[in-house]
Amino acid sequence: MITLEPPGNVARDVALYRRKLFSDLGEGSALAFPEVVNLAFSPHLDAPKVKNAFLSTLATCWAGIGGAFSSEGPRISEGLLYLAISGPIAQLAARVAEALEESGLPQEIGPVGTGIGFFLCRPPDPEIALRTALRIGYPRVHFLDGSLLLLGLRFGADPFRAATWRELARARRHTGRPTPHAVGD
Repeated sequence: MITLEPPGNVARDVALYRRKLFSDLGEGSALAFPEVVNLAFSPHLDAPKVKNAFLSTLATCWAGIGGAFSSEGPRISEGLLYLAISGPIAQLAARVAEALEESGLPQEIGPVGTGIGFFLCRPPDPEIALRTALRIGYPRVHFLDGSLLLLGLRFGADPFRAATWRELARARRHTGRPTPHAVGD
């Protein structure tokens, strides 16, 4: 899985929000995945030779990507609950897809959607989960710096109940000192 990892303070805010959802909904899938935005899945990136060759390609995905990422609010997609992210997320996901294609690595449909936002949970009743997520109050996050991560995933019979991951590669985006912004910008 290739993902966008936010800075640590943003990941912490998302993790706390997910824990509140877990507490209120009792939905274990809220703790199944790391606090990242999924951009692509490919089953062939776990091999050491492929991983090492793809690392330099991964870093080029940041070229020309400008602007900040911000939370838009909870959203249901395909029955799953996400904290949607605005900014150049679609452009970044497209760049990652192009890099995979150029490397001859096929993409797959994974358990969570790509280019939407932070996966929050797979609720039995999406509408109740969405109302709960709005009632709790989602984190207002805004960030420029981050990393593209290549994560190796292992799933049990149900990927939302038993998933483990490890970092295989990282490509950081450093934008320099952030400029102040008002909430809602």
